[in-house]
Amino acid sequence: MSDKRKNSLDALTAGLSGVSAKQADISDRPVIKDIVLRNNMAVITVMDEEMETVFRLLIDLYTQHGYYKDQELSLEQIKELTSLHAYSHGYSTVLRKLTTRDCSESEIREALDKQYNLTDRQKEQIIDEFKHNGFINDEELVRNYIEIAQDNLYGINRIRANLMKKGIERDVIDLQLEYTDAEEEINRAVTRLETLIRGPERKSHAEFIRSLQTKLITAGFSPSIAREAVEREGLQKDEEQEKANLEREYENAYRKYSRKYDGKELKEKILAALQRKGFGYGTVREYMNERGQQHEDK
Repeated sequence: MSDKRKNSLDALTAGLSGVSAKQADISDRPVIKDIVLRNNMAVITVMDEEMETVFRLLIDLYTQHGYYKDQELSLEQIKELTSLHAYSHGYSTVLRKLTTRDCSESEIREALDKQYNLTDRQKEQIIDEFKHNGFINDEELVRNYIEIAQDNLYGINRIRANLMKKGIERDVIDLQLEYTDAEEEINRAVTRLETLIRGPERKSHAEFIRSLQTKLITAGFSPSIAREAVEREGLQKDEEQEKANLEREYENAYRKYSRKYDGKELKEKILAALQRKGFGYGTVREYMNERGQQHEDK
């Protein structure tokens, strides 16, 4: 609620508080100046002397309470309007969120906690109504999310983590995930793996395999599923490509370290760098012996 609106409501209630019906001149009471029905809301304008305050009520609440134009309002009625306005605003906020996407009960509670002047009882009433009508249902949300995420080739670990971010309890999530078939999970990992393999390997074969497994794990598949998927794909080392990659990485390492090191220390730096790239120790030593004399002659 804006400061201007809060000040307006404070002025309304302050002007009426402490004055009994017998003491107050009936003409000094706030009056409903106008009522406009718009988009399932009743917009009620209340005039108090020269100050206007606007209340927005759900049509159902407006009908139930029977407000009408030129109605003079008591302090209790102003408080009632204020409470109904807060409820209607909270309800409309939830409705807008749920028409955009499915939300967990926790997400709805978080949205309602940000609403000014909404009591805990009103929050529970709003949530209960949406739950009763089936718009808030964590179990159904989990089932739908799992189906969509699996169609998009995500593993159960990623799915669980994303649902827990929505504030859904792990027990609720795992109850639905337990129906996941292990073989189908592997097949999804294999399918996702195929989308990751494009063109010739630009790394050592070992590093390439590690990177594929890491990407599968990031997508939510367990390490064992990731390894199984890579094994099933049957990725074979291309010896010519492996040698070309080793040569390229060797040249890169030599250019980097030869500026600061030479002799044995340079060889050790290059050897370590190439091993970090996934090339085997024996392969690197053999290749370096072949190339070493060339650099020594320079």
